[in-house]
Amino acid sequence: TQLFNLVLLEDGSIVTISNHGAIIKIDKCGKILNYRNDLEYHHSVAKDNNGNIYAPLVLENESYFKSLVGYSNKDKFRSEGFAVLDTNLNLKKTYSLKEIFAKAGLLKDALDNRKYDSDPFHLNDVDPLLAGKDQNTIVFLSMRHYGIMGYDLSNENLLWVVKSLSHLQHDVTPLDKSGSSVSVFDNGSEYNTHS
Repeated sequence: TQLFNLVLLEDGSIVTISNHGAIIKIDKCGKILNYRNDLEYHHSVAKDNNGNIYAPLVLENESYFKSLVGYSNKDKFRSEGFAVLDTNLNLKKTYSLKEIFAKAGLLKDALDNRKYDSDPFHLNDVDPLLAGKDQNTIVFLSMRHYGIMGYDLSNENLLWVVKSLSHLQHDVTPLDKSGSSVSVFDNGSEYNTHS
């Protein structure tokens, strides 16, 4: 088993994701305190200032979803989203990218990218904007096959999207408390000619 993207918690424990799709909490002595494998967690894990943990996931109840009108029955797409958990790995809420994109009127745009037929999003990273406690929680979503976006969890509203320029990137990180400066990791792709 490989562990990816460790996050250090206040008590010295860590939360990480395994290559088998589990999210795991390990104490500072290496003892497993808790784990979840009810959903397929992947790529990264992050924390905010309010004690929440964020992780991308494949939604179990719809690993692939049928597309909207205009697509044939053979078209299936990987349905991804992200989870918000507390520091004991209790699941607080899941968010569906399909629903976020549909509400924003962008689902057809994502599904029309035929280069990535079955994986239109490829969510790699969910990074919370580390604002003060009790403020609206905004997350930055890094989707390798679509782009990056800012999403307000409090109002469940899409704030902004950057496409094309951020194609095939792998990670977006806010650099300041306002989120006006970000770092984008391009994943070293030979196809990404933007810098």
